[in-house]
Amino acid sequence: MRRVPFVYVMDMSLVFACGAGLPDEANGERAFREHLTGRLRYDASRFRVSSFRKTDGIQSDVFGVKTYTLRFIGTIEWPQGANEDCIGVSLYDERWRECSTRTVERLPGEWEIFRGTAHFEKHESGWVHVRGMFKLEAIQNDDTRRQAETRAKLAAARRAESVAQGEASRKLKRLTENAKGRQPHAWNSLAWFRATTPVQSMQDSKSAVELASYAVSEDPTNWRFHGTLAAAYARAGDFDRAVQSQTQSIALLKEKMNDRNSARSSVESDLRRAEARLRLYQEKKPYTEGSGR
Repeated sequence: MRRVPFVYVMDMSLVFACGAGLPDEANGERAFREHLTGRLRYDASRFRVSSFRKTDGIQSDVFGVKTYTLRFIGTIEWPQGANEDCIGVSLYDERWRECSTRTVERLPGEWEIFRGTAHFEKHESGWVHVRGMFKLEAIQNDDTRRQAETRAKLAAARRAESVAQGEASRKLKRLTENAKGRQPHAWNSLAWFRATTPVQSMQDSKSAVELASYAVSEDPTNWRFHGTLAAAYARAGDFDRAVQSQTQSIALLKEKMNDRNSARSSVESDLRRAEARLRLYQEKKPYTEGSGR
């Protein structure tokens, strides 16, 4: 639950008679409502007190004046949402003028919890409400909770994206430097990165196709090179060629499975991933590292 700063309200003007019996929850709720609509100028048509519960009642006698303090917890709901004056402080507090110029935005369905007290004095006519004070304890609702969770996830995603971009930038720099040696495997690694990186600003399908084509021309029997060329074609949107190149890659990989010198479990794992990428290209979707496909 989101905590908010406590604020204090006190008003001597909301006076009403409660009758001869001790003030009850109804009297306390009336005092609460009148504070909201009177001193705080809440629009009564936009909120409702959905719950009000007395938590304690204390009688005392101060200099011959009998007093009764009703402590309560109340909940306000805002079915339509609102943008009201901020919760004030005592009229005698210099902060009141500043506070009254600020606003608190409330979303539809939001609810607020208040704890407070209503003070009553015993007069000849009975108990009379003379003042009250309460403090905002929390603001919450299902929407704001989901929004907070969404904001946290987005912030985490942005942080992760920033880290990923930094790592990708360093990797690109390293691969580019290695490719200057004009070795097919270095061309292939750079082409794979350009075709499959999740960082969109570093994707370059044209460069990936050129580099992978160079690698394939140097070693036409390397299944990885054909797989990289397929990924590059897919990133470029040429899915027919992507399927063709990936099919060739799988054929070469199956030949490797028959090679007794190859580790069969490793090749089978490579084959499953290659076939998954083929299905992706057949669906006219490019492959992206970290996508689980």
